[in-house]
Amino acid sequence: MENMVVNLLQHALETGEVQEAKKRRIEATVNREIKVDAPDELLPSDEALSIETIKDKLVTSHKQLADFAQEHSAETLIKKALPHPAFGLMSLEQWIPFVGYHEVRHTEQIREVKADIGL
Repeated sequence: MENMVVNLLQHALETGEVQEAKKRRIEATVNREIKVDAPDELLPSDEALSIETIKDKLVTSHKQLADFAQEHSAETLIKKALPHPAFGLMSLEQWIPFVGYHEVRHTEQIREVKADIGL
């Protein structure tokens, strides 16, 4: 997801129209009582990956997002926006912390599953 978001942000920054998006309450992302279906392109595949491959992909996507955030000012990122399936139109600037909230949500899901199976 993070890699896809970085690509979408870069594309919107380069080609998107200037548009104003109101601030969204993205911290609600971690509320596990609110269910949101993932877009088809983000559903898990049947492909089995090693733990090392998964870690490498995560490190790479984190670096890509961090680099993007460091390369562009908040003022630049506020001027353009992308739609989010649950929150509606969000500024590119808000998409960056959203990714962190999204990761926290999945971390909590993993903790719940581990607790349910006694790990």
